[in-house]
Amino acid sequence: MKPFRPSAVSVAAAGLALAGGGAAALANFVAWPVAVVLGAGSAAAALGAAAVVRRGEAARGRQGALGDGTDSAYDVDGPLNALDPRLEVVRFNHARHRELTGLRAWALGETDGPAVWLLAGEPGAGKTRLAVQLAGDLAEHGVAASWARPERGAAAAGLVGERTAPSLLIVDDADLAPDLADVLTAFLREPAGKARLLLVARDFGGWWLRLCASLPSGVAAAVPIVAPAPLGPLTVSPAVQRQLFRQALRAYSVWWELDPPAATLAPTGEPVPVGLVHAAAAVRAWESQDGPIELGAALEALFAAEEERWHDDERAAVIRPYGRAAVRAAVVAAVVAGAPDDDAAVDMLGRIDDLAGLDDITLRRIALWLRSLYPQQPPDWLSPRLPMYLVERYVAFALTRQPTLAATLARAVPESREARMVTALARAARHSAATATALREALLVRPALLRGAIAAVRAASGPVDAVVAEVVAELPPTAETLAVLPVVTPLDIRHAPRTALAVTLHRLAAATDDPGPLLETLGTVLLAVADDEAGYAATVDAAALVRGFVAGGHPGLATPLGLMLTALARQLAAAGRPAEALIAAEDSVALLAAAAGSQDWVQAMTTRAMVLHNSGRYEPAVQCAAEAVEGAAGPTARARALVHHGGRLVLHGQEIRAYRAYAGGAEDLPMFADPTADGRRELDEAIELLEAGSPAGSDHETLLADALMLRAVAGAMDDGERAIELLRGWDAAGGSRYELRLAAALTNSIADLIVRNRGDEAVARAREAVQIVRRLAQQRPERFRHWLAATLLNLATAEFFVHHDERGAMAEALDLGHELRRAEPAQFSGLLAAILLNGSAILGAMRRETDAARLCDECLALGADDGTGASSMPHAVSIALANVVMNRINAGPAPNLLAAEEETRRIVVDLRTALRDASVRGIPTLGQSNDGVYTVYMVTLLIFPTLASRMAFAA
Repeated sequence: MKPFRPSAVSVAAAGLALAGGGAAALANFVAWPVAVVLGAGSAAAALGAAAVVRRGEAARGRQGALGDGTDSAYDVDGPLNALDPRLEVVRFNHARHRELTGLRAWALGETDGPAVWLLAGEPGAGKTRLAVQLAGDLAEHGVAASWARPERGAAAAGLVGERTAPSLLIVDDADLAPDLADVLTAFLREPAGKARLLLVARDFGGWWLRLCASLPSGVAAAVPIVAPAPLGPLTVSPAVQRQLFRQALRAYSVWWELDPPAATLAPTGEPVPVGLVHAAAAVRAWESQDGPIELGAALEALFAAEEERWHDDERAAVIRPYGRAAVRAAVVAAVVAGAPDDDAAVDMLGRIDDLAGLDDITLRRIALWLRSLYPQQPPDWLSPRLPMYLVERYVAFALTRQPTLAATLARAVPESREARMVTALARAARHSAATATALREALLVRPALLRGAIAAVRAASGPVDAVVAEVVAELPPTAETLAVLPVVTPLDIRHAPRTALAVTLHRLAAATDDPGPLLETLGTVLLAVADDEAGYAATVDAAALVRGFVAGGHPGLATPLGLMLTALARQLAAAGRPAEALIAAEDSVALLAAAAGSQDWVQAMTTRAMVLHNSGRYEPAVQCAAEAVEGAAGPTARARALVHHGGRLVLHGQEIRAYRAYAGGAEDLPMFADPTADGRRELDEAIELLEAGSPAGSDHETLLADALMLRAVAGAMDDGERAIELLRGWDAAGGSRYELRLAAALTNSIADLIVRNRGDEAVARAREAVQIVRRLAQQRPERFRHWLAATLLNLATAEFFVHHDERGAMAEALDLGHELRRAEPAQFSGLLAAILLNGSAILGAMRRETDAARLCDECLALGADDGTGASSMPHAVSIALANVVMNRINAGPAPNLLAAEEETRRIVVDLRTALRDASVRGIPTLGQSNDGVYTVYMVTLLIFPTLASRMAFAA
């Protein structure tokens, strides 16, 4: 096969797809889909009495095996206890050798690096087991390693920090350590020397940034802000899952001195935490059951076995008469709240419904029984130490079977333990919708728990943002409620936007004096939820609230209200509701008329222009943007107007050039006059204004970056490189505020690099863009997953042009597109269509005609039904026509390039006729809506790369 060299036609088409898409979407010139185109159980025999006796004897012989930091006065019997990684029942997995080697070298001072190391990983990934192995290895080197006890870490850190010999202090579940700031301060009050501090947590996100911001400046400068890559899964394939299950099954059977059962694991197709595989093995070994076990059923079997152990324990006679619900409630209360001493434990147990009214002696016997079940974490008298990923899953298990338990806990837990209990419930809510409902009921029963719930949301420790926000919205604005609602901070807005919005609205509804400061916060929060389904509904509620203030004697609030309506118009447009978006946009312009010429007014005008364009009214849209340019007062406001108007002209000119090149003219259609030159002049002026003025923060910088990216679309490719350079510098200095724009700029440069025969650089930039957006999508999936699908689409296209293979990116983009459309059909049908059609083109060019045809068929079905039950997608005709083209092309390569181009021209002329017919029937088409733009880009992106690459491969 000859080396692939993209032809001018194919590169031009790729350029239309890859250049400008990011800038277009960022600047709200077009709707997102267009910007994408631009740019167990089996039955088992009863357990024999002999096996029970042998298990108990073996377990009692291991009392005290945990060592440092653990109260050893307990019986290590039971499957949950055996899963404690500090017991090292299952040998260390040497697949973690690389991570262990790196940590050991750091702890021994053999490598450069900070004295504090952040070890992150998903629950059950093996973080604690890795830390246990590290401590053992260091002991062999004569290095002391110790574990910080809860609430006593600061004293331990001070002692470790004073040592001159190498030493290590480990803080497990650091995100739950209430004294972590004191630990860091004590450890770093003097240069750490050879001492090392290892913090272990499932993530180092919002909670870590908030904690770092609270540290003294000298301490904060010595701690890393970003953790290394988290521990990845060990169970990467079904074969590995089965292997790890067999190893663990043997280990647990030996631990309990039992013969290994003939049990097997029914693996999943997805990587899972190794802790879950070990849990499945432990329950099979404990019950001596043969046969297969599914991971999905393993935890339920584990927890059911553990509850059976509690019930059958001879010491449980003191609580058994009060029923299994009472036993479960007592254990859950001990796990999620604990008690500092025996009196506090008795008081808490006496508040549980089924135990209320019992005498003090009985309650103390129950407390002592609870304490004997598991190892305890000093300094608490009652605080079972179990793997957190199992604790949260057990809490979810218990609340699913006993929905009233959360309300019971809300009444029983003392004030000093509220935050701990709510954090446990918040983490459990990740695994069960019933747990989220139970948490909601607990918050309504005891609103004071909101303080702890909001702290849990701030720490990003569970998907409870929506639950807390819902409760805040339901509660009346009483003094009691307001007392537990915090002042909203920027980190709240980033990591808990729904809660931040609900708190702000709650405070606003209760405001009796000037609500101005709250409105400023509200505007920022509304922007953070703009991409959510609830975002525009919240803005409507907020706008109604503010209208009441305006009518009640606060006319100065007209401007904040206008800004809210501007944001609402953008949200409604993105949600596919153009009529409502236009009403909001018109209202915002009217409210801000008194501030004509200001940046706020310019923003309202450019938003109105965008909504008009998306509503199929191109000429009024251009006129509105032009009015913003003429009326803008001050260089920054004028620059904003010029960027929006000039950028819109440049992007529309790009569409026109594509149509002219491949459809043979179009001079008879006035809407096809090329406005690129006018747009380029406006961008020139905007850049000159922005460069002459003093930077005014991120708004100034983002305008300049957008202008440079758009001018690159107009042909000034060097401006694209400059935008990338500027964004890299700003991003490094500004805490990742510009990540998304950097991803867009990287994407926009891909086609130019391919033209210059710098294909490897093009692919590298496409991959970097995917990495950036993937990171953002992990932090805020509801906001960035569609961006991830788009960047994957661009990566697949770049990989194909350079390496003749999409290398898995297209498959991931397709999977993500399907997920998005299932969740929100109206919003993401166009995105899925773009992915399907691009995938069809690439597969067709790779001579995978069957796969290409399958994607074409799916896209045709998508055009017939957009997920709402009717063919309401405006571009359904466009999709069908583009697929007719694709089906022709996939029939086989043209005999020569000239014949291929002639065939394509004839098809596009037919398409032009079809577009005219569609226009007569009232279907928005080219120049009237973004879906018309979509049609032309489908033709240029799909037809020409397919033809040109087919010819190249056939040559």
